[in-house]
Amino acid sequence: MKISYCWLKEFIDIESISPDKLAEIMSSIGLGVESLTKPETKITNVIIGKILNIDKHPNADRLLLCKVTDGKKEYSVVCGAKNISVGDIVPFALPGAVIAKGTKIETTKIRGVESHGMLCSGEELNIEEKSEGILILNNEQVSIGDELTKYYSVNDTIIDIETPANRGDLLGHLGIARELSAKLKIPLKLPPTTISTKFSNNVEFKLDVIATELCSRYIATMIDNIEVKPSPIEIQLRLKHCGLRPINNIVDITNYVLLEIGHPLHAFDYKKLSQNHIIVRQARDNEQILALDNKTYTLDSDMLVIADATQPQAIAGIIGGELSGVTETTKIIILESALFEPQNIRKTCKKLGIVTDASYRFERNASYEMCNFANDRAIELINRIANGRVLTKSEYSIKYIPRKIMLRQQQIPRILSVEYPIKDVTDTLTRLGLNIVSQSADKSMIMIEVPSYRNDLKEEIDLIEEIARIQGYETIQPSLKTYQLHKTIKNSVWELEKIIRKFLSSCGLQEVINYTFISQQDIDKLMWLKTKRKPVKIANPVSSDFEFLRNSMIYGLINNMLYNYRTHNPKSIKLFELGKIFYLKQEPIEHKNNKERTKSDNQSSNRCQKEQETNFVDNRRNYWAT
Repeated sequence: MKISYCWLKEFIDIESISPDKLAEIMSSIGLGVESLTKPETKITNVIIGKILNIDKHPNADRLLLCKVTDGKKEYSVVCGAKNISVGDIVPFALPGAVIAKGTKIETTKIRGVESHGMLCSGEELNIEEKSEGILILNNEQVSIGDELTKYYSVNDTIIDIETPANRGDLLGHLGIARELSAKLKIPLKLPPTTISTKFSNNVEFKLDVIATELCSRYIATMIDNIEVKPSPIEIQLRLKHCGLRPINNIVDITNYVLLEIGHPLHAFDYKKLSQNHIIVRQARDNEQILALDNKTYTLDSDMLVIADATQPQAIAGIIGGELSGVTETTKIIILESALFEPQNIRKTCKKLGIVTDASYRFERNASYEMCNFANDRAIELINRIANGRVLTKSEYSIKYIPRKIMLRQQQIPRILSVEYPIKDVTDTLTRLGLNIVSQSADKSMIMIEVPSYRNDLKEEIDLIEEIARIQGYETIQPSLKTYQLHKTIKNSVWELEKIIRKFLSSCGLQEVINYTFISQQDIDKLMWLKTKRKPVKIANPVSSDFEFLRNSMIYGLINNMLYNYRTHNPKSIKLFELGKIFYLKQEPIEHKNNKERTKSDNQSSNRCQKEQETNFVDNRRNYWAT
């Protein structure tokens, strides 16, 4: 996952920590840093300027002579772009500035006229891959004279990290910042989620969650007055840095929150939903949907979809449908934030051959709490960036009960061989977002409530590992532990096998260990054995060589001998093997020491005969030597 250093600074004050040092700290708490990507050259001395006047160049028809101000001083700048107008807010490189590719800006004469700086394009500032004119900042929230880097992370460092498979909470900048906050003891700042408008129930909109076992929570918020347009430059820049392509402000906001909070969202065009109805249901066999990747997928009844009254509009938790996608004409949206069953998402992705940023996170267990938090954060951004207005909100939710774990203080030194003060223990757990519900009078026992985004914490030992990880493994000194060995329980079968191994080895035989799987060709070689012991066929064999469980160990020994003769051609081969065999029950098996059978035994025998096609013996030891 790609993490923006500049973005992290919005959650935690790490201004004094360099990206390289931060990468070392991440590695120390279990976040594997795969790479650091830094800009080849830092953009410096580029400010926000305003064009006051534009005249034609006296000595060149294709050039313009602009008067630009930084709020205090005016500059004469020669420019060849045609997309600028008087009053435009533009990035202005002062003399001495450095822009992309290390180009240094100086005062120069162009066709006999001095140019004191340069108006910059997005390409020259590493904001756009290719530009056709000057970057216009008229709609951006900027102030004249400020440094460009105050608003745009053009000098950002991208840290590519490998997150553990059971840590879905680390698939967003907020989760990484929470870990760093705990390690560095720096307060965590949450992004704003203030919703400026009140909900209204005057608009007709219906939500039905039918497949409740596959969807434990679903929040649908209707927002109107939408202005679909390009996103602010900083949002576009951050999406690009993290590997996503900007589309429009609504879609970009859902992707932005996904990267920020780690929880996937989706937006539907309300006008394109049949009968103003959203239904969370399982797909019908052979039902089809045209997805946003312009591919048509054929679904089955095991898959979960978000549908309207007539057809699917999204494959739940994976990808939206093209029919209800947000476009420039969209005025009202339904914002979705939900929790879907991870195994179902994983199976659906495998069947359809598709993996998305959303499915990657849902497969790793999305959070009950973050579901609502991400929804509110997206609404706040839509209100601010797209002028959205919340109309109504519908929610289905199964009651969530947080997991509680008891932590015993004496267990920490017993496991880690180091004793931490109780205050350090409670502080560490609190900074990680865990809630301390209660403590014993002597504080030797602490009851911890685990938030939904930490589904990896299940037992006391998990809490102790968190303490060691955040306190630092370097604080744990190596020590020699002593344990009392318990008396070994004797097993007659094991003792017999031990005697057999020792005897056969002393006779010059070598022990071999073969797979318990055999092929149809092996069985055909010994047909008499097939009729005596019916082999067990495997439902999902790895290959044709492993279709059956062996009903005798002689197959492997014969293959061992043939292989040795073909390759090494020794004069004599002496092998033996101890192991299990498997075969279907053809008749009830009686113990030899049973003198008579009871009524219940007879009933059991009858059941065995009826079930002889499904049950097999797997506990008979065989000893073969050749």
